[in-house]
Amino acid sequence: MKRAWILVAGIVYAVPLGVFVAGGLDALPCQTTAHPRESADEAVEILRVIDGDTILVDRDGYEDRVRILGIDSPEVARDGLPGERCADEATALTEMLTADADVVIVTDPSQLEPDPYGRTLAYVEADGQDVSGALLSAGLVEVYESAPEIARDADYEELAAEAELPDRER
Repeated sequence: MKRAWILVAGIVYAVPLGVFVAGGLDALPCQTTAHPRESADEAVEILRVIDGDTILVDRDGYEDRVRILGIDSPEVARDGLPGERCADEATALTEMLTADADVVIVTDPSQLEPDPYGRTLAYVEADGQDVSGALLSAGLVEVYESAPEIARDADYEELAAEAELPDRER
């Protein structure tokens, strides 16, 4: 039984490696996805709000984690660690804004590749409202200092400067 698993594992790793060596990176099936990395608007279904700046969406039948572009939300409690101040409020507002809404993700031309955690980087609009802007206006999140500069950065900086900061320290 153990030998069978080793054989299966060898095949699983050897075949893609052989395809790569023989045909180059373009021959790998992972390069032909249903969702190319180009700037676009896409209607999605919200499956779950993970925290204030991360959501799980359905993109034409497959699940995708989306990191909401332009903001940095306080971390929620996980792995036995307490949550940061206003994390629950930021998560609740993201849930409220996206619940039963027509949600569209909008990519930024400067952020077309997934982040180091494999998440799609995109603006999120719920019934036409910019979720990042709403969270910034509420003072529950901060502007995420990203490079290269995103298209909405100046707007977000202005919203953050005008926001009333309830209980969150900057």
